[in-house]
Amino acid sequence: MNRFFDKHKLALALASLLLLVITACSLDVTNPNSASEDQVLTTREGVIALAIGMQQNYAIGVVEAMILTPGVTSGEIAINSTFTNLLELQDGGDQVTTGNGNVLALWSRPIRVISMANDLISSAPNVTLDPGTRSGIIALAHLYKAMSMGVLAQAFEQAPIELDENGKFLFRPRAEVLASAISLLDAAAQLLAATPASNEFTTQILARNFNLVNTINAFRARYNLMVGRYQQ
Repeated sequence: MNRFFDKHKLALALASLLLLVITACSLDVTNPNSASEDQVLTTREGVIALAIGMQQNYAIGVVEAMILTPGVTSGEIAINSTFTNLLELQDGGDQVTTGNGNVLALWSRPIRVISMANDLISSAPNVTLDPGTRSGIIALAHLYKAMSMGVLAQAFEQAPIELDENGKFLFRPRAEVLASAISLLDAAAQLLAATPASNEFTTQILARNFNLVNTINAFRARYNLMVGRYQQ
């Protein structure tokens, strides 16, 4: 009798363990609060949300990387000696490893914004938007793509002009990257001149106190000076 109960308990224990293993390995859980890529890129609400998110990503991620990393390297920013990445930057040269997190951030964060801008440029024409809202979003995407390319050009000797979905980038010299950024800014200026941004765009999508036209022109001037086009 005891042997029967022992076998029964063993069977239950094995079944419970098997069930636990099966359920524990299933990590594909649907998040009801997270929109799919198709929902973002094929709907008006998704495109608007992406435009807002792109600005936030640049302000929080790219700006920090473009200030901190060069600032430590130049000695303009003091560091806490407990952060290895920053110590490497302070020492410079061969002391900077290929896995330095700050250097990787200075690369990956602008690349992320460029990817978001590309999605906006390709998706905004295909969703229902007011013409002025559409032109504002596309011009904004051109601006942020150009600014991110400028960050890469100032930090690295070579950088990609276009991104490959498989992660294979074609690297171009700094001057070509800046020239491509200037072309994006010229296109943004022409787009807004032809179709001015709508009130919806300036009040609900564009960051507060952000003058889009003036910012585009300021970066056009800056990048033209950097490549030696002093008459532009």
